[in-house]
Amino acid sequence: MIVHPRPSRKHVYASSVLDGKLNPPYQFGSGGPGGWIILVEPEIQSGEHTVVPDLAGWKKERFIWEEDQNPISVTPDWVCEILSPSTYRLDKMKKMPITESDIYGCRTPIAKILDIYRLDSNQ
Repeated sequence: MIVHPRPSRKHVYASSVLDGKLNPPYQFGSGGPGGWIILVEPEIQSGEHTVVPDLAGWKKERFIWEEDQNPISVTPDWVCEILSPSTYRLDKMKKMPITESDIYGCRTPIAKILDIYRLDSNQ
């Protein structure tokens, strides 16, 4: 397990907003497909590795509510890491290789980077 200080307020805010946007359509089916379980900072274990992504999602039919241990042993269908200046190196250099090889096995992520642009009204 890789341990580091709690994320900054901006990081937590970004995670909270993203969770708030994803839950209505994907978890509850309000304006979207529904059928997903979306969790913030779930503990996921595969073999000897435990990772805690910022958000992860499972199709409802694959999610197990009752397990003998706290870390979730079911591979998520979707994982999101919010890259902050303070967590960038840890997430990209240590967590991503573990997540790709041990948690996902032979699954290949659809995209490894999401670029978000903001209109700056000062230019």
